[in-house]
Amino acid sequence: MVVQAFRLFFKDSGDPGAGVWLRCWVVATVLMFFSGFQSPVKGEEDFLKGPGLQQAYDAVMYQLELAFQERDYSLAGELIAQLDGFTRSDPAIDFHRARLMAATGEKESVLATLNDSVSGGFCQDQRIVKEELFDEWRKEAAFLRLVREAASEVRPHPEAPEEVEILAVDRVAELGEEHLYWSFADRVFRNSFKMMEIEPVSWSDEIDKSARELLDRWGKQGRLAGSSFEIYDNHDLGHSDLSKTKFPGLRRIVYRPELREQGLAHGLQLRFLHDAVVVGNSSMASVGNIFWRSQPRLAYANPSMAARLQAQYRNNHLYVYPEHHDYDPGHNGKAAKGEEAGGFGDVYPAMTPYLLISQGSSGSDQPILEALFLTLAAFKPEVKEYLIDHGILMPTLQMIFRWCYGGATAENYLTGEAHPPVFDGSLLDVESMMRKAQSMTRDSLPPLVKLNVLGEDRQSIFGNERLMDTNQAIARVFRSPLYARTMIVSAARSVDLEGAPLSFKWVILRGDESRIWIRPLNESGSVAEVVVAWHERFPVSPGSEMETNRVDLGVFADNGKCLSAPAFITTYFLDNEKRTYGQSQRLLTLDYTDTEKKGNYVDPMVEPQKGWRDDFIYDAEGNLSGWKRSHEGLVQRYTAQGRLITEMDGKGMPTQTKAVTYHLIQDPDQKQLPRVVTKVE
Repeated sequence: MVVQAFRLFFKDSGDPGAGVWLRCWVVATVLMFFSGFQSPVKGEEDFLKGPGLQQAYDAVMYQLELAFQERDYSLAGELIAQLDGFTRSDPAIDFHRARLMAATGEKESVLATLNDSVSGGFCQDQRIVKEELFDEWRKEAAFLRLVREAASEVRPHPEAPEEVEILAVDRVAELGEEHLYWSFADRVFRNSFKMMEIEPVSWSDEIDKSARELLDRWGKQGRLAGSSFEIYDNHDLGHSDLSKTKFPGLRRIVYRPELREQGLAHGLQLRFLHDAVVVGNSSMASVGNIFWRSQPRLAYANPSMAARLQAQYRNNHLYVYPEHHDYDPGHNGKAAKGEEAGGFGDVYPAMTPYLLISQGSSGSDQPILEALFLTLAAFKPEVKEYLIDHGILMPTLQMIFRWCYGGATAENYLTGEAHPPVFDGSLLDVESMMRKAQSMTRDSLPPLVKLNVLGEDRQSIFGNERLMDTNQAIARVFRSPLYARTMIVSAARSVDLEGAPLSFKWVILRGDESRIWIRPLNESGSVAEVVVAWHERFPVSPGSEMETNRVDLGVFADNGKCLSAPAFITTYFLDNEKRTYGQSQRLLTLDYTDTEKKGNYVDPMVEPQKGWRDDFIYDAEGNLSGWKRSHEGLVQRYTAQGRLITEMDGKGMPTQTKAVTYHLIQDPDQKQLPRVVTKVE
């Protein structure tokens, strides 16, 4: 079974500073099953059947898309029937059924079936808008209403097999097999909690006195939501557990033995989507292997996990993880001054607002956790409930957290100071966070930025550049032979809960301003052209010993009363390649064998090792005509399309070429880094 792999590959490394560690490469492969949106399978005797069937389900979905592309509607109908055999609750199935009806003339049922899809939780408004089969209905009011509803991202939570009762005595929710069902579209387990009324308790004396006095005063005035909405999820088997004496009234998830034995109770939490406000943590990481990493880097380096991160964010979940060794000054394990003992700098390939990362290792997440729970308690009841209902609680919490971080002000909220990839718990201003939460009213809440890419440079022939495409985080790996990558990005789908008009701010958080150009394309700034040129490794701020290979741009929506939490556009540059640009910013050399560059650390899950040098050739007009590849003493010629030239005429023009494919070679013992080899077809 899929989840049995979790039990086999989570084990204690013996590192006393870190505790129980995640062996992330194998788990990353296992977690490929766990990505997407919403729908349950119920009535199964074995709650693990869903994960085991996920690959088969995805394969049918893939074949269905091919059938539509080929206009083979008979086959499409058969495949939809197969999907119905898996589950009747995936709203995507009704979306495809509506497509089929539009294609085969059942026009009277198209909008009704599309309505079933959207009301069931199909939240891909752009997919509906771009579907050519719906052109006939595009201007109808009912169709436009469905598009608006599909943009919400807040999906209904179907009825669970059995609700998890939260015990009044110790306020724990014991989660077991009978409470779980598998969501094929979300690729996660889902469940429901019975949120029974529990008598409030007094705030502990262990909480900071000034924070406690604020909570007591607001509570007496009837302006305090308290902790009646949220549940705490410790996801590291109690290794870094939030203090029960400091937060005695907090509800907590407890995983029963059968879930712990399956490895489902610890590690990166992308395997459950609860129907409650959940704040949690996991002080774990992967150590002692070639794929060492913190848990956020496991998620950021795996494109299949991006949708689950976004789903958590919009479904009132927020988790905190330590960076461990992913954000420490140094380069390749050496300190800035050359000593052996040092870090690797900032090795995160992306940025998102979907989680929080603490500076340090085990336990460094605790100050952030405490700040989050105190801030959540400080909201007014009606405001908090409104935020929960609209799936914007965590975006609002992220805005407050960053606005008050390190003594931040309105001026530097739009700078990198307020939005680092990793946060130092000692720089939190908890009282300011609480006051800002308490001051919010329903008509002064932050908007929500939603991004989508309208266009960009064609994907590089040197590998896929797309790492993440979600509404609040777009991430690219710079593999292009161009000097600069261009994207047209829209924030026009951003929303304000009260319908206020929005303006937008596009800012450089980290990067060389002389190599980044942002050009708004309309008056409100909702659409912008973003150009990012090649960057060598650079300090995160002037004079800092911390270096990075990632450019961070932030996008903020402004409703006139409040700025939003950031959405991020990031570009990750590869530190193990030597680039030489010539006149007109043409790439002359791309060298993976350079003695100074080839040993530099790059996340091996993002970029495997390569062992060649390419020298590029241009025609008289400056257009790329191909390149020479030097590899292990052999020099070969390639066309501009990446085909190997096997014969040329007397003028040096190719007369015969062969296709070349690239294959990833992995060491089954995980002692050698993965590498890329070429194969001539």
